[in-house]
Amino acid sequence: MEPGDREEHPLTGNIYSVDLVLDRDFRVGPAVASLSLACFNVPNSAAVTQRFGFIDFPQQYGAIREIQSPRVFRVGARVSF
Repeated sequence: MEPGDREEHPLTGNIYSVDLVLDRDFRVGPAVASLSLACFNVPNSAAVTQRFGFIDFPQQYGAIREIQSPRVFRVGARVSF
């Protein structure tokens, strides 16, 4: 293995995710109001994040134990003085 090479995990492989955040500030008198919209797991991939290992449950070795959370939107507001 060369420096900088990445080894793929033997049971789950590499996991990639795309998240986006939009944030806007508005001045309202002496205060600043901030509005934000965030989207996590934009492509809504269901990548395997965990599988059963041999020591945990030998009869289920390699079976899917957990997948990536689905796409989530978050809306936020904040007022600063």
